[in-house]
Order: sequence, then C-alpha cells, then structure tokens
Amino acid sequence: MVTKKTTRRPAKPPAPCPDCKSDGQTSETFLVGGRKKHESTARQEALCMTCLGTGEAPTP
Repeated sequence: MVTKKTTRRPAKPPAPCPDCKSDGQTSETFLVGGRKKHESTARQEALCMTCLGTGEAPTP
C-alpha cells in the first residue's frame, strides 16, 4: 500500500484591524462634570469595537 504525502500551505496571517491598527485598543475622550458635561483633555483606552480586542480585521 502506497501512501501519498501531502503538504499544506501555511495559513495567511490575518489582516490588521483598520480602526485600531492591530492594537486591540483605541483611545477616546470622555465627558466630565455634573450637569454641564464637557470633554476632558485626557484620553482613556477602550476596547476596539470593530475587532473586539483581537487586532484582526473582521471577516465578512
């Protein structure tokens, strides 16, 4: 009995997320204050909602 030896091509690396540039996080401004909300000068890190923190572009 003869067995065939098959070779597999390596998988392509996933495309980087266009919003977070493959980082998984984005920085956003936030609102501060009691009644009159105003934007803070500081920024905070947030989870990228496009790739959900994986850093890979979503597949259609």
